[in-house]
Amino acid sequence: MRNDYTIQSRYLVKGEGWKLDEETFTGDYVHAGERASEIARELDKQFGDDHFWTVDLKSSTYPYGSYFQLFHGRLE
Repeated sequence: MRNDYTIQSRYLVKGEGWKLDEETFTGDYVHAGERASEIARELDKQFGDDHFWTVDLKSSTYPYGSYFQLFHGRLE
């Protein structure tokens, strides 16, 4: 079943604060989740341990929460 999803990426840039990117994805839940995972891997590759980031998969028709959230944060 095809739906519209919003994939939100937030990442913390030292000295600049939080940045927000959004991408609209049309397809099924499995492929939307795969795209969200790709974005998370891209952020991890780009920023490594130097940044906090989150990737949320949301329904475009139900804006009150996320299906899931992927995140990276330093533990130190």
